[in-house]
Amino acid sequence: MMVNPYDDSRLLLALQIDHSRVAGYLAAHWGNEDFSTPRPYASVVLAAQEHDNGWWEWEMKPSTLNDKGYPLDYHDGSLKYLGQLRLDFYKNGVDRVVQRDPYAGLLISLHGVGLMNAGYGRLAYPPDRSADPRVQEYIRHQEALRLELTKKLRHSEEFREFSSDEQIWTNYELVEVFDQFAQFLCNRYPLNSTVRKFGPHHTLNDVAVPVRTGVAPVKLTVDVLDEKRAVVRPYPFDVDPLVVSFPARLVPRRSYSDPEDFLREFYAAERMLKRQRRKGLRVKTLGADKGYDTKDFVDLAHVFIPTAHLCANLRSLYGQFFSSSEFFSSLLGDFICYMSSPRRHQP
Repeated sequence: MMVNPYDDSRLLLALQIDHSRVAGYLAAHWGNEDFSTPRPYASVVLAAQEHDNGWWEWEMKPSTLNDKGYPLDYHDGSLKYLGQLRLDFYKNGVDRVVQRDPYAGLLISLHGVGLMNAGYGRLAYPPDRSADPRVQEYIRHQEALRLELTKKLRHSEEFREFSSDEQIWTNYELVEVFDQFAQFLCNRYPLNSTVRKFGPHHTLNDVAVPVRTGVAPVKLTVDVLDEKRAVVRPYPFDVDPLVVSFPARLVPRRSYSDPEDFLREFYAAERMLKRQRRKGLRVKTLGADKGYDTKDFVDLAHVFIPTAHLCANLRSLYGQFFSSSEFFSSLLGDFICYMSSPRRHQP
């Protein structure tokens, strides 16, 4: 769970499983004249979408608080607070996906191990935890699974051409990029907040970003303009701008006496429904022209990317912003982001 200050009295909570869906959406739109589309497409997108699906086992009832009695942020130290459960639910998440798509499951397994060994020694954060005996056993289990899955994939008609060591590693690197990018979008509020000390910075922890065969990896830069706008360089997506949304909830910003105290607030939390009034007139909200601007609709829309007519409504409200290289967050009931290439942004 990603825990962020929202205002003086409330915290904003974004679940890992929702952040994971954002990563999958970024993967689904990855690729243009400069960046290759992921291959195999569905498997890589699924791996990005489900890379943190194991967290569901805890986030359905996030009853662990940190040492100060606050909701447990994912950078508080999940292994410290959750122990073996943290390792087990990642294994379970891999097993679930393997049953549906072994290639995606392999990539998620690599991701899970990378979280324990500092990205196979390439990242400064998260730290290397591989000295812990519990982690060593987890890594041994996942390494055995990796060898088993790789052998099967190389004998599979569907996946054989994508199963060289080089291709698997490239796709693992892509999943890491999608994860870092989705963290950047989901683990801060507003976008230009400097409160969070851990997590991807504007160069996404300097992860190597695959471009295409024969071209050296690059680093992406997310240039934040203000609390709602940013520009991505170089631009890797297939639409410009790219619309991204994710759900979040608000809980009181305080120390909780016990898990039950927090869970009462968590389950009943406000789901970011916002209404504005100006000059006595009600401002049009998402789906107003279709009669959809109700709490039930907004709650449902948290699960989906806005449809074309919703985006059209926002264009009518915000005009030129929707054709610029900006991305918006926290618009009228959900986080809605617009990412564009530098060439679309004119000062």
